[in-house]
Amino acid sequence: LKLGEEYYSLDRDKALENYFKCLELYKKQGNQLQEAKVLKKIAHIRSLRGEWDAAFQMYMSSIKLFEQLNQLNEVGNIYNSIGFNFFEIGNWNDSEKYYQKALEIGHNIENLQLLADSENNIGILATAQGQLDKAIEYYRKGLKHYQAIDDNLRFAQTYQNLGMAYIEKKEWETAIECCRNSIEISNAIGELRLVAVSHLNGAEAFLAIGDLVNAKEFCSQAMNTFSVLNDHYGIAESNKIYGLISKKECDWTQSEQYFEKSAQFLREFNRVEPLAELYKEMGGMYKEREMPEKATDFLKKADDLFQQLTSNTSPI
Repeated sequence: LKLGEEYYSLDRDKALENYFKCLELYKKQGNQLQEAKVLKKIAHIRSLRGEWDAAFQMYMSSIKLFEQLNQLNEVGNIYNSIGFNFFEIGNWNDSEKYYQKALEIGHNIENLQLLADSENNIGILATAQGQLDKAIEYYRKGLKHYQAIDDNLRFAQTYQNLGMAYIEKKEWETAIECCRNSIEISNAIGELRLVAVSHLNGAEAFLAIGDLVNAKEFCSQAMNTFSVLNDHYGIAESNKIYGLISKKECDWTQSEQYFEKSAQFLREFNRVEPLAELYKEMGGMYKEREMPEKATDFLKKADDLFQQLTSNTSPI
């Protein structure tokens, strides 16, 4: 078991090899609790490797043992893991089904952590489905439970998620309030990346209401923190927001420079969806500048990438 833990982040094949050895020993000993825990670890590695069917079977075997041992909290956590796996492959119906199973167990055993995790997961799923009112309802339930158990990291993360839902709804002032709350909590616990992400989301909301002073300030804070963290994707997203701010100011040269800095990273690391969104913005910029050839070129690039995403990630 110890070897499996040591290999977990270094060599997952070796980790699996040791976990399977451990599993056989626990079976021979009749130690069902440890057997269930090891099955859960194996399932998690299978899911990380994209081996969804194998992961599901392992999770279900683990659930069977945990249910026999009345370890319902473990069962609920596994249901959330299964729900996340289905979310990852685009099977949203089954994702909701297993998140709801986890939520039901959380209510039955009055486990606030399980309740909050399930509510946040349902909120994320609802956001992906465009069901924003439902997402907000579940995020707010999750916030209440995370606060009750002093889980400040997830409390801050859920505020960030809630802010994004309000951004999608174009309720900018409420989105900004959520971003500020996330920043305050994240700063207090030293979660710098979450601080940066919330600053970036806040910059987007300020830009939408035409408050360019605060948009620049929030974007600058995000850029500085992402630079400290050497987070290249965060830097690319910050450059995109800087480009949008410059576009709003009709500073076309600077906007073009920021957009190209962002695109350079996104192309290099094959970040297809954000690159498609960026090309769409660049096409719009060139259209505003009455440069139809460049506008058409970038809008076509964006459309091609969106088509690529659709063909690769159609819900199952």
